[in-house]
Amino acid sequence: MSDRLLFVFRVVLISVYCLTSISSGFSQNYMLFERNRTMNFARLNHLGEDSIYYFMKITGEEVTGEDTTWYFNTQLRTPVAPSPDCLLENKDTVILGSRVLILNDTDRTHVFFNRQNDSIFIKTQVVVGNTWKFYTWSNGTYVKATVINKLEGVLVGGEIDSFYRIKLNVFTAGGTLLADTFPNETKIDFSKTYGLIEFFDFNIFPNPGDSLARVLRGLSNPDLGIVDIDAQTAFEFETGYEFHFREEMVPDLESDADARIRAWKYFVMEKEIDPLGATYTMERIQFDTVYTDGVPATNIIWDTVIVHYDFADYAFLDTIEFNVLQNTQYGYADWVSDYDVYSGVAHKNVYDWYDYDEASGCLGNPDDISNPRQTYGQGLGTMLYIDSTDANNYYKLEMVYFKQGLTVYGTPYDFSALDNPVVNFEPINRLMIYPNPATDVIHIEQTFPESGMLTISDIYGKTVLAESGATYPISITSLPAGYYTITITHETGVWQGKLIKL
Repeated sequence: MSDRLLFVFRVVLISVYCLTSISSGFSQNYMLFERNRTMNFARLNHLGEDSIYYFMKITGEEVTGEDTTWYFNTQLRTPVAPSPDCLLENKDTVILGSRVLILNDTDRTHVFFNRQNDSIFIKTQVVVGNTWKFYTWSNGTYVKATVINKLEGVLVGGEIDSFYRIKLNVFTAGGTLLADTFPNETKIDFSKTYGLIEFFDFNIFPNPGDSLARVLRGLSNPDLGIVDIDAQTAFEFETGYEFHFREEMVPDLESDADARIRAWKYFVMEKEIDPLGATYTMERIQFDTVYTDGVPATNIIWDTVIVHYDFADYAFLDTIEFNVLQNTQYGYADWVSDYDVYSGVAHKNVYDWYDYDEASGCLGNPDDISNPRQTYGQGLGTMLYIDSTDANNYYKLEMVYFKQGLTVYGTPYDFSALDNPVVNFEPINRLMIYPNPATDVIHIEQTFPESGMLTISDIYGKTVLAESGATYPISITSLPAGYYTITITHETGVWQGKLIKL
C-alpha cells in the first residue's frame, strides 16, 4: 500500500475532501486560537449536517508570570462547579468553557476548564506519536491523547492547510482500555492556520450528553455566508420589504387605560445606510385600540413615516453571544437557523437581566421575574420583544407577518377589516427641534393648537410620552438617554423629527 493515504474530513466548503497524510519527525507548534479573531463553529447533528452555530471570541486576557489566560465571550469566571439546576449549565455559548490557560512550557500546553473547573489538557508543540493525559477522573481513570497523524486538506478559504489529529481513549488507573466509555475513539483536530477546527463540548465534558462534533465553519465572514446577527445585519432592510407588527401594553400607562393593542404595517419605500445607522422611508397603516373598562376605542392612521435605527442602540447584538449587563446582571443569546421557524430566516434570541451568583457560578432569577426576551432576524430587525413582571402587567411587540423578497412568513393583517374611515395624511413634514442633542428641555419651532397630539417614541416604536396640545418648552428629564422620534399629529398633517437625549 502507498504511504499516501486518503482520509475523509467534513470541512467548510463541501462535506467531503481528500486529505493527504504527512510524516514529520520535528515537533511543531500550532496555536489553537488567535487573540483578535472571531471563530464560527457549527454543531453537527446525527445526519452529519449543521444544526446550531456558535460565534466565539477572546474578550479578556490575564498574564501571570510566563503563562497567559484568555477568557472567552461568556465573560463569566466561575470559581466553583455550578449546581445541576444552574441556568447557565447547558447554554451553547460556553462550548469551550469560560477560559483557557496557555502554559509557557516545552509542549505549549493549553488548559481548558469544564463547568466543574476540572482541567482538560491539549499540547500544541507536538509530533506524530506524542501522548499525554487529556483528562483524569478522581478515581484515577484517565483519557489518553495520542497524536495519530498530520494531515493536509482544504479547510477555510479554499486553501490547503495542514492539521494534527488527536485520538482519545479511556483507560482505568491500572491501564486497562475502557471501550464503551466516552470519549473513547473520538478525535480532536487543530490546524496550522486556523487553530482548533474540530472538538466536542468542553464545558460539559466528560458528560457524553452532547458529544456531537463542533467544527470550524469560518471566521468573521465565513465562506458559507454564515455571519453573526449584529446590529447592522439585523437592521439592513431592502426596499419592498413588508412587516406587520402587533403590540400589546397591559396596562397602558400613557392613557391610563386597561390595555392598548396596536397593529401596524410597514412597507419599505426608501433606504439610507451608513456605518452608524439605517434610515427608512416607510408607508405605515396603523390600528390603535385603547381598552377602558373593556370598551375599545380605535383610531386608524395611514401615513408615511421615517424610521431610523441607530446601530449603537443595539450594541448588545455585536457582543457575539454573551454579554455582561450593568456590572452584576447578565444576558445570553442563541443564534438559530431553523427552517421550521420564521421560514428559515436566521435569527438571534436574546435573554437578559439574569443575576449572577459568584458563589455558585450560576445565572439565576431569584425574584422569579419574567426577564426581557428579544428576537432579531437577519435583515428583519426586531421580530419579538417581551418585557413583563407578571401576567397582568406586560409589554409585547411581535412581528406576525413579513414578506422579504420571495420569503414569506406568517399571516398578514387584513387592514381593511374594520369598516371605519382611514385618515390619509399627506407625507410627513419635518419638525425643527432644538437643542438637539438635549438633556433637560427641548423647543419645537412650530406651535400647534390644542387638538394636536404630540408623542415621543423610543427605538422600539413604543410611546414613552404623549400629550395633547403640548406647551413649550417640553421637559425630557424623565426620559433615559437614547434616540427618540417626536411626532405631532394634527388634522392638517403630520410633523416628525428626531431627538437624541443625552
